[in-house]
Amino acid sequence: MKPSRVALAVSTALACPFPLIAAENDELRNEISLEDLLNLDITVTATRRSSSIQDIPFNITALSGTQLEARDVTNLLELSRWVPGLTVVEQGRRDRETAIIMRGLNTSATPEAGQDGTVASYYGDVPMTVDLYMHDIDRIEVLIGPQGTLYGAGTLGGAVRYIPTQPDLEQQVTEFSAALETNEESSNIGYTTQILSNFSLIPSELAFRFSLVGEETSGYVDYPHLVRTIGQSNPEPDFSDPNDVAANLRSEDDSDRSTLMSGRLALRWKPTETFDSLFTYVFQHEDLDARSMIHFDALAEESTIPIGKYESALRLLEPVDKEYSLFSIEMTWSLGFADLTSVTGHSEYEEEGWRDQTDLLLDFEYGYEDYPAFTAFTRDTEDEELTTQEIRLVSTSDSKLSWIAGVYYSDFEEDVWSYEFTPGIPEFFGVIRPDNLEYVSRDVKELTETALFGELSYQFTDDWQITLGTRYFKYKDVSAGAQDLPLLNTLEGNAGPTEVNLDLESHEADDNGTLFKLNSSYKFEDNLMSYITVSNGYRVGGVNGVRPCTPDDLANPGQALCGLPNEEAFKEDLTLNQEIGIRSKWLDNQLTLNAALYQVNWEDIQLAGRTENGGINITTNAGEAVTRGFEITAQYNAGSNFQINSTFAFNDAQLKGDAEGLGAEDGDRLPATPEQNLTSEFRYIGDDGKFSAAYSFFYQSDVLTSVAEVNGGQKLPSFTLHNLTARYKKDDWSVSFYINNLLNEYAVTSVRQNLTKVRMIEDDLGNPLFTLRYHGRYITQPRTMGAVFHMNF
Repeated sequence: MKPSRVALAVSTALACPFPLIAAENDELRNEISLEDLLNLDITVTATRRSSSIQDIPFNITALSGTQLEARDVTNLLELSRWVPGLTVVEQGRRDRETAIIMRGLNTSATPEAGQDGTVASYYGDVPMTVDLYMHDIDRIEVLIGPQGTLYGAGTLGGAVRYIPTQPDLEQQVTEFSAALETNEESSNIGYTTQILSNFSLIPSELAFRFSLVGEETSGYVDYPHLVRTIGQSNPEPDFSDPNDVAANLRSEDDSDRSTLMSGRLALRWKPTETFDSLFTYVFQHEDLDARSMIHFDALAEESTIPIGKYESALRLLEPVDKEYSLFSIEMTWSLGFADLTSVTGHSEYEEEGWRDQTDLLLDFEYGYEDYPAFTAFTRDTEDEELTTQEIRLVSTSDSKLSWIAGVYYSDFEEDVWSYEFTPGIPEFFGVIRPDNLEYVSRDVKELTETALFGELSYQFTDDWQITLGTRYFKYKDVSAGAQDLPLLNTLEGNAGPTEVNLDLESHEADDNGTLFKLNSSYKFEDNLMSYITVSNGYRVGGVNGVRPCTPDDLANPGQALCGLPNEEAFKEDLTLNQEIGIRSKWLDNQLTLNAALYQVNWEDIQLAGRTENGGINITTNAGEAVTRGFEITAQYNAGSNFQINSTFAFNDAQLKGDAEGLGAEDGDRLPATPEQNLTSEFRYIGDDGKFSAAYSFFYQSDVLTSVAEVNGGQKLPSFTLHNLTARYKKDDWSVSFYINNLLNEYAVTSVRQNLTKVRMIEDDLGNPLFTLRYHGRYITQPRTMGAVFHMNF
């Protein structure tokens, strides 16, 4: 359910007195309709100064709050379909944060190996770590390419900025919206409600704003093979015998449903013309019942498990509970010659979830497969805290020389626990282990980073400018990790029935470096500008926190949990981004055409891997890659009633040289990013502005799930999604209707694990015992229909 946000885009057409604060304009708010705003150039602050997006001399895409509303965009996946160069791998809401990719900088398409850290996300000017529900948003700015000389957090591939609507110092506004939604495969109806209010407490000086969203999705994946009692029920009964199936299994429909509550409180204080401040608190709570993962065509041919197109074969639901909060203080002083801005942020993230761990242990073939009722599960907890401080000075004079200077500090702390349980196995092995605890691990991390960054620009003529930027960074990673095998230790007599031994070993890594940027632009005429950019990006290195292997471990590997010398640490990976682009308007400003041509060199690629002993998750480095391509954004106003919007991206991402860690060779294609994607929208607006309708489609070419389809990878076919929307607005209310995935396209968007996991576990005589269900598939959401009602008070 996507609530309307009618008033959220008003300030997108306005310049800001400070980069922090959006200006008010009551007359504009009253006279310009929602549809009219679609045609205005968006004012952005990507360069730390307010300017039209057509004057920004590097690759940036911006969507106003109006456009987000009109296109039903509330999360990064939906946003990515309107931003050429940005890819978000669709893996359902449970795995939403796993793979955000810019320009093909990625090595895996699976949730277990998501490339987090290649793209920085900001709420205002504060780094954040979640996919935040997009409500009360003034605009989204997506900056393609490294941005470490302009922003506090360093980036490898680019940055996504959520710019919230600021409290209005003059207006008293209240809005309410409600929506209903269902999809082709669901028996439930989802809903979303939102309320938003703005209060001018002291006119021109103090204002308060809050927004609150509640959402419940309907789900569409059924789980017909859930075990009734873990460790006692047979997960693979005789499927030809209904009584045997009913005695061991139960079914649950639309299991991937979810609930969300998200809100924002903001207080703006502007006591003088030279000082402005904003205090913000954001929170989000999500409960997700299961993965949106199916096993249709993903099980071994010998398997007898019946499975449908929208069904999962997992034995257990995998619920997860996520809580996120962010508090920030942003203050700007006008010093005459420059604006001084301080941004302080603190965020906390907590997650608790459960996973079906049966397949991992069966795949090891440690003897668990001999127990006919074997089912294992894992309970995971994760706690994160991120504290950041950025101070920057931005020149404001009208001279030919302008500059930006800043200092940045961040402290990231993480504490992750994992408990693996195997009910029934201790009794089967003849061991007294009442907690059924087979494996436990803890990983603790503290990563601190300090950076100095800045840019110097010189306007040689009215049409030609050159910018030089640099960033010095220094980081330190202190990590500690420990693992234990309580069941095995008890079996071997090395631990008591309830004993757990975790000996955290701390490891450190630190490094520093310098990055550079060169940018130049030239205006051939008022509506035609060309630019060139060469810039560095990076992602910090660190340590894996695994216990170093001892000679005893290597002599008797068994289930040893340790790391080899080359598995203990990893170094930063670096990118060199080179691009040329144009920003232009043609045909009496009816046609807007922006394009960029680029090449990105990527070295010391960070990979998600596992230790040779014990299969512990680690990060390693391997090889180099290069991505080349171009991106186009176009908008055409075909008369007063029609508008056409299109984006197109072509990306050729491949290895440069052999990569032993990937098992791939020079020239092999990188995974998860399509070579082409295209989005087009055809919008009609009635003469009186009350009625509007739009048809849009999104095309994505095929993608690989691993480099060159090695190690059980595969090629996922191309697909196209079609959408329809219609809206009627009168006075202070509006109603909208939409159909997403109009033709009910069934397409695989991503996978979990690879095709080597599609097999049967057999006994010594070759008789099948268990079907591995490790490999699963994520698919496009079925045809979805909804209605939204919105009211201004």
